[in-house]
Amino acid sequence: SGDARLLLPVLMVLVFAGIAVWGWCGWKVPSSGGGSSSNNNSKRTRRRQKEHEDKVHRILSTLVFFSWMATLFPISGILKVGTFVADRIVVASSVGTCIFAGRLLALWMTPRESNEATSTSTTSTTNNKEKTTAATTTKEETTSHMSEIRNTTKSFKMVILFISPCFITLAMRTHSRAAAWMDSVPLFESSLVTCPRSIKSNLEISKIYSGLVPHMVDYEKSLKLIRTAQSIDPTYCDVHQQYSHVYFHQQKYIRFEREMAQSLRCPFTMGQAMGNWNKYWKVVLKQDASAKGRYDKYMASIQEEVARREEEEGGSSGDRKKMKKKKEKEEGRRRVGGGG
Repeated sequence: SGDARLLLPVLMVLVFAGIAVWGWCGWKVPSSGGGSSSNNNSKRTRRRQKEHEDKVHRILSTLVFFSWMATLFPISGILKVGTFVADRIVVASSVGTCIFAGRLLALWMTPRESNEATSTSTTSTTNNKEKTTAATTTKEETTSHMSEIRNTTKSFKMVILFISPCFITLAMRTHSRAAAWMDSVPLFESSLVTCPRSIKSNLEISKIYSGLVPHMVDYEKSLKLIRTAQSIDPTYCDVHQQYSHVYFHQQKYIRFEREMAQSLRCPFTMGQAMGNWNKYWKVVLKQDASAKGRYDKYMASIQEEVARREEEEGGSSGDRKKMKKKKEKEEGRRRVGGGG
């Protein structure tokens, strides 16, 4: 709730909205008036045609940009992905962002056409003084060109000052992220820092502390991470398999049995849990005859769950069979009616 990173999606929505508005409306550049009515009409026609062409270009550029951004949909949070998403998913969007940012910087650094329009209108209104106008126009063009060069150089320096820290920061983050991908421990730890409410990250890093990395064994820390994952989504049944693994190593066998029975009810962990379940009870029932009561209780609850799921699946398949038979009867009636 107090994470400042939550402001990033809001900022991205505002940026996308601004880009969409720019793509449709653009920005207006005031044009200088003056000259005869026929020249003004032709200028208006050319200006309208150019505005239409610019609008089409802006809209196409915006659509291309949003098509690149659409590749971020798997990490938008709208749908549950259920697994880790590699960093390469953001490569396409970064390419589109760089292209679009480069286009905006080029528009900012490129001088506007107002000077050209002013010099054109001045030339058209002073045709009767060709020599004087030619000299004046040449001088104005030279002065204007030098001014444009100075403005462009100034803009280029500002761009360099602005982009250099961004490049340095991104280079450092890329280096650290590439190093994180070299090993599972820093990768899972960085993913947990990036998204602390990720069920998958909490569960996977709990496996590191439960024996996946021998020198990092910490069962209490592993249990804490599993509880965090379960608190995020209580219906996430994969946690029971990890609970049973930790409790077995802690020699808390009653808790292990309960969690193992729960993992057998989970469709995602049933296959792996079944092998461990059979091995465990094969040994325990030989050593302790009194454990038979617990075993029967667990098996009864598991069989009830299996029967309930089969009934649900059978009910849905039975409904489909009834609908199929009903359609076949209707088709038969139509054939009989058509034959009569």
